[in-house]
Amino acid sequence: MRYEVHVLVKGERLDDLISVLNSERHESRSRSNLEITKENNGITFKVEAKDATALRATLNSITTNLQIFEKSLTLGDKNE
Repeated sequence: MRYEVHVLVKGERLDDLISVLNSERHESRSRSNLEITKENNGITFKVEAKDATALRATLNSITTNLQIFEKSLTLGDKNE
């Protein structure tokens, strides 16, 4: 089976988020592909995977980076 998932993230500081995610964009994967595009209303992650395990791994990586970014925003707000 082949899988394709689109995830839309809306919010503030999207340019900062894209900077953080650039490492994901350039990471080599043999069983999945990740495209990150900025649109008017947010950032779209397009994941294509050859199998469910590769899909899960890529989505987990995206989620982990989003959690780290969110945490950095809340820590930044507390320091101001």
